[in-house]
Amino acid sequence: MATVLVVGRVTDRSHLRTGFPELRTATFVYALRGAGHEVRVAGLVPPDALEQGAGIQGAVLIAEEGPGWLDAVASAAQGADLLVGAGPHNASRAACLVAGQRPVFADVPGDPFAEVQVAALSQDRPQPQ
Repeated sequence: MATVLVVGRVTDRSHLRTGFPELRTATFVYALRGAGHEVRVAGLVPPDALEQGAGIQGAVLIAEEGPGWLDAVASAAQGADLLVGAGPHNASRAACLVAGQRPVFADVPGDPFAEVQVAALSQDRPQPQ
């Protein structure tokens, strides 16, 4: 199995800050862990939320757009076989910027072609041509 770094927004421990970005990250994390991969999480949070902790176990909290945030994502990516940018665009942007030669899955939520491809691959059906 692969070592995967998921970059995305994470909830705080109280789950008071939970919306689409946080749920999208959690969906990727739990699906990849359930498939047997070693998953690390670079949890992007607003700079003023660092002290609140993360709702996803083992997440490294990073102040999104804060000083040195891309260096922190790069540090979290050390040793990862591939990176996943989950949810809105900043997570995928960060994953792509620090990946080097490693593969990246850049999530584009709601992109109809991405959704069809994922559905086809997960249901073992032929992909549309």
